[in-house]
Amino acid sequence: MKKETDRDLGSGLRSNMIVNVESPNPALTFYGAVKSMMAGNRVTRVEWNNSNIYGQLKDGVLQLHKEDGFYNWIVNEGDIISEDWVLVVP
Repeated sequence: MKKETDRDLGSGLRSNMIVNVESPNPALTFYGAVKSMMAGNRVTRVEWNNSNIYGQLKDGVLQLHKEDGFYNWIVNEGDIISEDWVLVVP
């Protein structure tokens, strides 16, 4: 079951998010985040502490949205090993 919520995930990130409420840990691995982006979702990391910074798949390219626009996302090791990915509602 999924629901929309305004939730604090422990690092102070507060944003409207869709979380899997049946899971004890609503965060995703990078693999899960990529699968979610392939399904058309946007993802962010709790560590980023800003839901205006998010990744998405656009025109077949991973892009990172920051305050000043979109950038091609150069995935780094930290992104790959992180398990604090969450879905964001546009």
